[in-house]
Amino acid sequence: MNDTLIIYLPEHNIASDTGNISLKSADYLEDSNDLPDIGGLIDSPEHEIQHQVEWALLDMSQKRVRVSGRVALGDINEWVLEKYLESNVTKTIVLIPGSQVLLKEVSIPGKQSKYISKAVPYLLEDIVANDIEQNFFAIGDIDNNQKIPVAVVEKDLMNYWVLKLKQSDIHFDIITTDILMVPFEESIWTVILGQTSTWLRTTFNCGISVNHTAIGPMLDAALLLAENDSEEVKLNIIDAQNMENKPIDFAAWEEELQKKNVAIKYQEVGFSEFDAFCANYLSNSQIKLLNFCQGEFRKTSSGLSLNFNWKPIAILLVLFLVIQVGGGIFQKISYQSRTEDLKQQSIKLYRDYFPNDKRIVNIKIQTNNHLKKISGASGNNNFLPLVYDVGNGLKQMKGKTISLTRMSFDNKLGDLRLDLTAKDFAALEKYKQILIDTGLSVDISSAVAGDQGVQARVKIKSGNGSGGLK
Repeated sequence: MNDTLIIYLPEHNIASDTGNISLKSADYLEDSNDLPDIGGLIDSPEHEIQHQVEWALLDMSQKRVRVSGRVALGDINEWVLEKYLESNVTKTIVLIPGSQVLLKEVSIPGKQSKYISKAVPYLLEDIVANDIEQNFFAIGDIDNNQKIPVAVVEKDLMNYWVLKLKQSDIHFDIITTDILMVPFEESIWTVILGQTSTWLRTTFNCGISVNHTAIGPMLDAALLLAENDSEEVKLNIIDAQNMENKPIDFAAWEEELQKKNVAIKYQEVGFSEFDAFCANYLSNSQIKLLNFCQGEFRKTSSGLSLNFNWKPIAILLVLFLVIQVGGGIFQKISYQSRTEDLKQQSIKLYRDYFPNDKRIVNIKIQTNNHLKKISGASGNNNFLPLVYDVGNGLKQMKGKTISLTRMSFDNKLGDLRLDLTAKDFAALEKYKQILIDTGLSVDISSAVAGDQGVQARVKIKSGNGSGGLK
């Protein structure tokens, strides 16, 4: 599934001295300087963002609204991902109120694109009510008419909205204004009448949002433009008030507008303005929106936008890696320690077998050389089999009740002589029996009990035979 999440933020009052961004003239209508001033009529927001926000999950493959609702901003993740786990959110769009955004188109001579971002604020300085340093300018791509779309928002507002989104763990791909979600048709103005506000979109990149008290001056501006323009003005009115006692009775203006060369298409719909925004996006999702995620507010995260709190999983992953790495390091240290212990045991055993060697370089090679000398000097081939049987017998003695302290081989007689330390006489006798059972002749020449156990000297040769404790 390919889903898009749309979040509609409410207006926020930053209580600045200048209030909202306002126009010094109704320049949203073809840059006419003769139109009435409506800047002061843009409403002052009173709702805070901690109140509930509207949201909708759009199924882009089926071109339908999967689910929508109203919930606190911090609960968006829980509602969307935990309750609709089958969804695959690949894009998140955040809408901010058009009443707090100024949309404008500017023309810059030449093709010095690298200077556009620096020049735009000064080009709009005369129509922005507050200082340009207090505003954020989102700049779009130049269009076919060599005009550049610009959106102006107060920096304090952008900082506030972005902070709230991040605090709610919402990873957004696009921030834009609701005005650009109003349906657009070439050479047609589209008006959406909502329950508290009205939206007007005049061109692809321009429009305005006002409260209902400003609908009259806005329509008067349309009438004035119609009188000065030879072309017929076309208005597409979408009535989404959805109320019995509507704040706006558009029929009162309809007849007068028609007399003034204004063609009107009026439709009353049974859904809200937010539903109208979503429906328009489903029909025109391929159109590139003016994205406010640029400059100091550019998107820093990468990959798909999944509104999911990854922090617990990330912490678990880090802990897992730490445990794995730590375990590997501990295991390596343990192996190194065991290797060193085995090396020291090998050196001790070598010195016990070959006490005349003062210098040990390579235990394996030196031991093989000694074995070759021992086997080759007399032509006696009994040494290695006897050593094997002795070692195998020691292996069968569990609990370390007997140990080998010295070993020598008589080449002439073919005897293997052992110096053993046993826990007691019973252990020594048991070891002797193990060797006899393997077919060896065993003669215990001496056995003396002491503080360290029983010290015994044993002579072993091939062939059946038995010795005894003497």
